[in-house]
Amino acid sequence: SEGIVQELKDQRSHLKLIASENYSSLAVQLTMGNLLTDKYAEGVPFRRFYAGCDNVDALEFAAAEEAKLLFGADHAYVQPHSGADANLVAFW
Repeated sequence: SEGIVQELKDQRSHLKLIASENYSSLAVQLTMGNLLTDKYAEGVPFRRFYAGCDNVDALEFAAAEEAKLLFGADHAYVQPHSGADANLVAFW
């Protein structure tokens, strides 16, 4: 996808000032099978807690729209589970 390639370009040409994001090597990203593996994108598309999520927003929005069409749903949530989800479940 164009958004994934653009994210890789952005990660290699812009300085990140988010402590929870790292610059993993291309070898690590390929091993993980995802060029977005080191992207921190907490929140929902276009309403993130951190800046620099434009590419992820576009990808996640497109995935949610596709899921809504596929399943005939009004809403779709396509984010993988994360530590934030686990903490929230433990809190509940």
